[in-house]
Amino acid sequence: MRVYLADSGREKRYNKAISLNDDKIKEVIILSKKHIFSKGYKTNEYKFYEPYKSKILKDTNNYKEKAIIVDNNGTIIFEKTGTQKAIEFNESELKKMKGYRLIHNHPSGSTLSFQDVMLACEHGLSEIVAFSARGVYYRLIIKGKIEVNEFMLKYNIAKKEASEVIVKLFSDGVFTKKQGDLEYQHLVMSIFANSIKGVSYEQTKY
Repeated sequence: MRVYLADSGREKRYNKAISLNDDKIKEVIILSKKHIFSKGYKTNEYKFYEPYKSKILKDTNNYKEKAIIVDNNGTIIFEKTGTQKAIEFNESELKKMKGYRLIHNHPSGSTLSFQDVMLACEHGLSEIVAFSARGVYYRLIIKGKIEVNEFMLKYNIAKKEASEVIVKLFSDGVFTKKQGDLEYQHLVMSIFANSIKGVSYEQTKY
């Protein structure tokens, strides 16, 4: 059973948004909630990531992004540290990722970025995971090959829909600008994952 994970303020904002007389807002917010899971529902799955999370935070103090690429058995293929906002990979490193999982931190606490999703889709990762120091994980699972053109089309549509919803909720006083900025990318990811076959996305607090 999915359990909606949110602080009370966020839950109230979501419920208020759903209660508005706007079918599109209701559709997007309900969809967004379906991609949020509680610890109890995902505990065993997320145990897999905890050792890598601990290592990354120990190595970086969460001041820089660090990625660890692992196979399905948990063996580390390689790891790399970047800047506070990004990690750059060379062609050799990108080839080593295919079929594997990439686990990394986001010092800002934000969900998966466009660059994260593009990396996963274009270079054949099975999963890409970002986490915050507060224990929130963002996970994209890819079960098949995704064409870059399809990815770009679906992602741009998701951005447009999410932006329209955020603007309406801001103008209706449901979200402040800061709250809208924080929710925007999660809405994008929820819409995107729902619109493309072979992809799933989730936000989980472990």
